[in-house]
Formats: sequence, structure tokens, C-alpha cells
Amino acid sequence: MTERNMALALEEAKRVVGLIEADSLTEDEKEAIMKESIANFNENVNPGWLEYRKSVSTDAAFIEWEDEGDVFRDLHGTEFIDCLGGFGIQEDCNGTARQILPAFTGTG
Repeated sequence: MTERNMALALEEAKRVVGLIEADSLTEDEKEAIMKESIANFNENVNPGWLEYRKSVSTDAAFIEWEDEGDVFRDLHGTEFIDCLGGFGIQEDCNGTARQILPAFTGTG
């Protein structure tokens, strides 16, 4: 890696850490994070996945920004049940679903 590339990488790392450590983000910063994350995922992780998701959903992308217990929130504060993870997550996820499902189905 050239000295110039190292300097650019360090500058980018500082920018990203600054966003992560910020108490709040502007709407412009949130939009930039979304666009950069989608581009990086599409270029470096799985190019076909986003195209597939767009074919089955009108809102195919969100950025996991905060987490707490068995939920996570995207950049805009929308809360999701966190059912991804390592061993033992199934029980935690099912427990959360059992707790909140009645509110959505009117059975509780």
C-alpha cells in the first residue's frame, strides 16, 4: 500500500469512526451512510443480492445502527426483532416474538 493510499484509508477510517461515535446524525449523514453501505455491499459482498431484494421488496435496504437486547434499530429508529446471531439465538428470538406478537395480532 502506498503512503498516499494509507493516508486516504486513515482519513476514511477517522470519518467513519466519527459517525459511529456521534450522539446523533443529520438526515444528510444518514442518507450518505445508506448510499455508501449499499454501494460497498454491492461491490464487495454480494452483487446479486440487492438486485434480488429489489425484485421482491420496494424498500430492500436498511442499515442496522443500534442494538439493545433482542432488537436492533435502523438509521431512522425503526425497530426490528433481532433473530440473527450465534448459537442459542432461536430461544431468545422466539421469546421476544411471543412477548410482542399479541400486540400485533390483537390476541393479548
